[in-house]
Amino acid sequence: MANITTISNLACSHNGANQTTRIFKYSFFALLLAYLTFIGQVNLPSAHYFLDAVAMRDTGITISTVFSWSLRGLFSLFCVAMDHVEGPLQYLIVNFYCHLIGDHFPLNPSLMQIPNTVFSFVTTIFAYLLGRKLHSYKMGYCCAIAFALSPWLIACMRVPWYFNTLSNLLQFAILYFYVSFMIDPTSKLHKIAAPVSLSLYFLTGVDWPIFLIAFALMVVMSTRLTDVLRNIYNIFPLFIVMIHIAWLIFLFIGDDNYGHSILVHPFRLSLGYYFAPIRHILGFTISGWGLQAFLATGALLLYINRERKRLLHRGVTQCILLSMTVWFALAGFSIVKTSLNPQYVYVVGVPTAFLAGMGLAKMKRILVLALIAIMVSSQFLLLSLYKERAPYFTNYFPEGQDGRHVMAAAGFLIENRPDLLTDDKTAFLPRNIAPNVSQYARGQHRTVIMPQNFPELRHRIGFGSGTDILLNFVDAYQKEGTIQADWLILDSNLFSKNAPAREFWLRLRNDPGIQWISAFRESSGNILYIGEVKKGKWPSIKEIPFYDTELLSATYEKRYDRISFLKRNISYLPHY
Repeated sequence: MANITTISNLACSHNGANQTTRIFKYSFFALLLAYLTFIGQVNLPSAHYFLDAVAMRDTGITISTVFSWSLRGLFSLFCVAMDHVEGPLQYLIVNFYCHLIGDHFPLNPSLMQIPNTVFSFVTTIFAYLLGRKLHSYKMGYCCAIAFALSPWLIACMRVPWYFNTLSNLLQFAILYFYVSFMIDPTSKLHKIAAPVSLSLYFLTGVDWPIFLIAFALMVVMSTRLTDVLRNIYNIFPLFIVMIHIAWLIFLFIGDDNYGHSILVHPFRLSLGYYFAPIRHILGFTISGWGLQAFLATGALLLYINRERKRLLHRGVTQCILLSMTVWFALAGFSIVKTSLNPQYVYVVGVPTAFLAGMGLAKMKRILVLALIAIMVSSQFLLLSLYKERAPYFTNYFPEGQDGRHVMAAAGFLIENRPDLLTDDKTAFLPRNIAPNVSQYARGQHRTVIMPQNFPELRHRIGFGSGTDILLNFVDAYQKEGTIQADWLILDSNLFSKNAPAREFWLRLRNDPGIQWISAFRESSGNILYIGEVKKGKWPSIKEIPFYDTELLSATYEKRYDRISFLKRNISYLPHY
């Protein structure tokens, strides 16, 4: 009787422990989801402020012009999706998401970033599962925390493109499912899920070369290479790879831009970059890699010191640690070499989070909590820097602008000057803000889109019109005073003290041959000017009438910020 009572008590104790573990796990991930939602939404502008962001949003409406259930329509969709430099999967997701919400909600920054929050949250779940399977519950939680609190994640979550967070989600999923399959090759779920997740990654992997080196190393070093290779479901990734090869051949034979193929683009991208100055590298490392880089490096060195005799063993844990080490080193060198944008740290996001989580798992609870507090503080510091437009972040995250003047100017053109939006007119638009107005207005007009530093550098950096078009425009104005456009939009940022080509923009602003017809001021003080090129001498820009930004932007949101309006005239819009 006593034995029965003891067994019963042990069972109850075990069930109680399981219940406590479940409550902690659900509470942990609920808190993580709430936190990721907050940092993805706080201080977002009302309108997309970056031309790349607007162009990415607009890829979400091209499907309406090419998709039909006919063979020709499906082929058109396939060609447009394959032509996307960041992979067809992102393109299809953006299209599906925009069509899902676009007739009910505006396609603004707050709604366009939501998939990034979802992908980031699901990534933390896979990070937890991988850490738990290889070591312990504690390491699982630590890996999830290290990923969710990564500094670079703030930059990637707050934009309307998804390849960064989507790539990390698929990488963690691939590792988890293949590790699970190698541990238990009889599992039908893992046998299917592993190659399927790899197939999806091949549809979005702009950073695939480094990842595949690490992944191949993990599989080759394992004792399950034969099981992995004999998996009949490898037909899925093989089929996707064959499509990419066929597409590359199709582009090459057609003398098209095959350099943008997903099989070529990653190499072309990395080979074209340069070694950045030390100050950029330091700023990039702090704002992108953060404390996790030091934790990962420390954990790796500690593990090598303690386990150096067992490092060449072919167990699953050793194999994945070796692959993570190679990945961490190769991708780390790559991003330090480029050092242009904190978002690029996503290429090393998975090994950094895994190794940092491994380091955290070895520490005492009080130290873990202290380090978590530092990571959270770092993310909030970066959020404030983005908001205040600190110099290092200005080019990428000018969130001091709310963007309502963009919607107001677009509303003005649609309702007051539709004659400027016809196909016989040409607009001159220095990026980023002026082209955004054009995107929002959805006219049929031709555009000359110029990077703001082009008049000084004389070569194009970033998206814009063809170099010959831009050179002709600048030369015609500087040598002859001729403006090769019917109307133009300038913003006051072009005239600031440290602005590139400031003298060129000041001359254009003060040109008496431009009739300035409207101006829009936003809360940050930035001003948009719309002018029409006309013969004669007109009053200076100081006499331009200011319109009610709030009223016109509210009108735009109500009438035009829906997919039913934005899908118009899609052929005139730039796409990625």
